[in-house]
Amino acid sequence: ALETGLNYTLLSSDIHSGSKSYVEETQKLHYIGIPVRGNWNFLEKKYFTLYVSAGGMVEKCVYGKLADDKVNVKPLQFSVAGAVGAQFNATDHVGLYVEPGVSYFFDDGSKVQTIRKERPCNFNLQAGLRFTY
Repeated sequence: ALETGLNYTLLSSDIHSGSKSYVEETQKLHYIGIPVRGNWNFLEKKYFTLYVSAGGMVEKCVYGKLADDKVNVKPLQFSVAGAVGAQFNATDHVGLYVEPGVSYFFDDGSKVQTIRKERPCNFNLQAGLRFTY
């Protein structure tokens, strides 16, 4: 299966000076992204599905602010991701799923520092309700 959508991400950071007793500045970056991934169901029963997925995403920072100054991040942010998932199918179109995965964010070339530059490889766990049509 091929899957896509629209993704919103808020990266928020508190910047401290030498002393960590107070926050000196706050940085907030708002991203809109389009993910594309492929899914392969390697075990499919009436009420249970196991699958793997792989894909990527392109994101654009649509608004950024550092303290009181507007931040402009022009380059696009590219990433790749993979996951393994299990889904309990309550009906033909509704299921509960759990999906551990890993993602890697490529350097966007901007001077703005984010967690994606400090730690580009991230592990995640997604779970929720899935509607399939």
